[in-house]
Parts: sequence; C-alpha cells; structure tokens
Amino acid sequence: MLKDIRDINAKVEAALKVIQEDNTDLATEMTILTKTQEEMKLKLDDLDLDLDG
Repeated sequence: MLKDIRDINAKVEAALKVIQEDNTDLATEMTILTKTQEEMKLKLDDLDLDLDG
C-alpha cells in the first residue's frame, strides 16, 4: 500500500511540474501580448495625432 501511495505521489508531482511549466509559458505569453498591446496603442495614438494635425 505504501508503494501505491508513493507511485500516486510521484504522478501528482509530475503533473504539478507540467502545470507549473504551462503557467510559466502562459505568463510569458501574457507579458508579450501586453507589450504588443501597449505598442499598438502608441501607434494608434500617433496615427490619431497625424490625422488631427
């Protein structure tokens, strides 16, 4: 029974590691998307100024 518990624990730890890696990847993607969004907003603001000016 103890071996079964250890096996289950190892599987849970492996699954948690995958989840943590996925979360890190998602955080990186969110950072890139946020930066891209900020750059797009600046470009739109520049376009507005060009059209107004």
